[in-house]
Formats: sequence, structure tokens, C-alpha cells
Amino acid sequence: MPPKPLFKGAEITEAAFRILQNEGLESLTARRLAAELNCTVRPIYHIFENMDNLRSEVLKLAGLYSVNFLLDVKEKSPFVGMGINYIRFAHQEPHLFRA
Repeated sequence: MPPKPLFKGAEITEAAFRILQNEGLESLTARRLAAELNCTVRPIYHIFENMDNLRSEVLKLAGLYSVNFLLDVKEKSPFVGMGINYIRFAHQEPHLFRA
């Protein structure tokens, strides 16, 4: 009987998103992610065929995060609010902004 998977895909993508958010896309490697999850690279490659697939999932999460950030408008004019949030996003989340 094969061993049960240590992690689910969502747990791996969330850890990868944290790396992207804190260190940037260039730091997102299988070894760095395994260190974040405190495991070997095997569980990562068991769920994701390759790092390109994982990066694509993480970039989807980053896109959703950025859209939600931009749409959280607190000003009267939605266009002004989105513009201000765009600048705020670039300042507060520089790694996600570059990704």
C-alpha cells in the first residue's frame, strides 16, 4: 500500500505563494519550497509534474490577490481609487508586482 501524500496541492501552492510574496519569483525553486514545507522535493513533484505547472498555479493566485487588492477602493471615485491602489500595491507587494 503506497504512503499517503504529506501535502495537498493547495498547501503547496500557498507555501509557494508565500515564497513569491516574500522573496520573488526567482526564489521559487523546488528545494526552497521543500525547505518551506520542511520536506523533500518528492511530495512537490508527486502533485505537480514540474515547476512550470506549479509556477503557473502560483501566478494565478497572485493575479487573484492583485485584483482583489486593486478593487478594494475606499475613495469616492472608483478610477482614482484603483489608481491609488495600483501604486499602493507596487509599494506594499514589490515581489508580486514584479511577477
